[in-house]
Amino acid sequence: MSNRNLPPTEPRLVLPAMGFAALGMFSLGLACVVLLVRPDVLTGDPIRGPVLALTHLITLGWIGPMLFTGAYLLAPVLAETSLWSVKTPAWHLAFHVSGLALLIGGLWAVNYQLAGAGAILLCAGLALIIVNVQMTGNKRSLWTASNIAFQSSMFWLAVTGSIALYMLRNRAVGGAPVSSETLIALHAHYALFGFLTQALLGASLRMTPRLLGQEDFVEGHQKFAWAGWTFLNVGLLLLLPSTLAGSFPALLITGICIALGVAGFAAEVVHMLWRARRSINWGSLTHATGVLLLLGIAIGVLSRFPQVTLGKSEGIRAWMQLYISLVLLGPFVFVVLGSGERLVPLIVWKLRYGPWATHAEVPPPATLGREAAGGPVYFALLLAWIYLAMGQIQALPDAVRVGAILLLIAFAWFFGSIGPALVRFLLGVTPRELGKLNSP
Repeated sequence: MSNRNLPPTEPRLVLPAMGFAALGMFSLGLACVVLLVRPDVLTGDPIRGPVLALTHLITLGWIGPMLFTGAYLLAPVLAETSLWSVKTPAWHLAFHVSGLALLIGGLWAVNYQLAGAGAILLCAGLALIIVNVQMTGNKRSLWTASNIAFQSSMFWLAVTGSIALYMLRNRAVGGAPVSSETLIALHAHYALFGFLTQALLGASLRMTPRLLGQEDFVEGHQKFAWAGWTFLNVGLLLLLPSTLAGSFPALLITGICIALGVAGFAAEVVHMLWRARRSINWGSLTHATGVLLLLGIAIGVLSRFPQVTLGKSEGIRAWMQLYISLVLLGPFVFVVLGSGERLVPLIVWKLRYGPWATHAEVPPPATLGREAAGGPVYFALLLAWIYLAMGQIQALPDAVRVGAILLLIAFAWFFGSIGPALVRFLLGVTPRELGKLNSP
């Protein structure tokens, strides 16, 4: 197989990236435990300290670190150049872990001074990755939809962080000219559609072919993706002025643009699957299901969009009910675990077997994964999403518990699917083992 598009093996880069991946997995498991013990976090009033703490545990503890892992390992692939700095990821990890602990603790205890200190550390880490990814992209003028989408997500990440700091500042000193409900809505939409969705979909344009085994895939015109990027970013640019103006027609146009943007990216992913339908595997199906769920949710949210962005309390609460379980514990879990089923073996293969590839016969990356475990992962995730959504919308604590248990089951099956890669990553490869592989 060709190694042209595999992630880099620089140890100073891989280890912090794996640290972010470990943090993400731990945070998802912790979130499931919280839901088992306190299912009322999803069934009660969504504007509470524990709910905000859980939301940020999922966004900044689970989804964010997994996207940061992808950023450090895939940004050089997307830009087709080396990462600008391999030293700053370790500092970013240190800032993120310490800041996340302070932020979650502060939000749970409704201590906004503590949460503010954590937010400052988190933003310092975010500044490091934003600069790193932007400078990496600027090393080459590579105009591909995946690269530009990922670069754009870094800009909206900066906007999201700025709004978060502004909200914490207002909590501490008061006197905000904009209502807290409106700021929450702006923060959530920029985080969801500007950073999380755009980074995920941009990476999907490169990851989907690899999930299908097309290692030497070269991006073409991708008209659907470019149309999606245009609509999505136009909608995001219109979001702030239309919200502050309180114009219903402007907000409706903004929501339609955002929904069309997500639809464009999703159409490109579906087009890739259609062209390679004979080679669809559990990882690619899980990944694609997450993208399609995100599209459905984006269209569904459109019906509530003017209410939410106009800062109406009832609309904010309805949005939060959709935001936590339907979005954060739905599409992103599908996409990350589906991608991980193939990406983790690829990374470990490149790290452990890559240096030996020119000297000995080495096994292919597929041997570091268990394809059969992908089926249980997929169905456990699907049932978990249904139970969590039902439990949150209909205020059923037992359904939330069942959903959390199913998530943990999917989590366990996922580790089973990448088990050989994890063992090889921890134990490494010895010349003796390679000798056995070469023996007749």
